[in-house]
This record gives sequence, C-alpha cells and structure tokens, in this order.
Amino acid sequence: MTREGERLVLGEVVPAEGWTAVEIDRDDDEVEVEFRGDGIELDFEAEIDDGRLEVEVCNDDD
Repeated sequence: MTREGERLVLGEVVPAEGWTAVEIDRDDDEVEVEFRGDGIELDFEAEIDDGRLEVEVCNDDD
C-alpha cells in the first residue's frame, strides 16, 4: 500500500501461507482487507484521518 497525498493505493494482496484474502474494500482514504486462515478471521484497516495514516488489525469476532 502506498500513500499519494490524501489517497491510499492498494497494490497486490499476498496473504501468508495458509491464509486467504476474502474481501477487499477500497476507497480513496480507506482500505479494508479481511483475511481467513485456520478458522480465524482478521480485519486489516488503514485510513487517512486528519492527514495521518492509521492502521488497525483486529480479530473479527462478529
């Protein structure tokens, strides 16, 4: 992922062995990717907020 001003650009998503990227959402200022592996779901979120890049990875327990 790269940042071009206030825009995030997601390149190729290559999960680690045993994981898959099942859903990818892209907006100009936010990127979300859901990963699944071995019965676990993880959400990766990156966004530009007030000019700062914020990244969060959390267990999707919904």
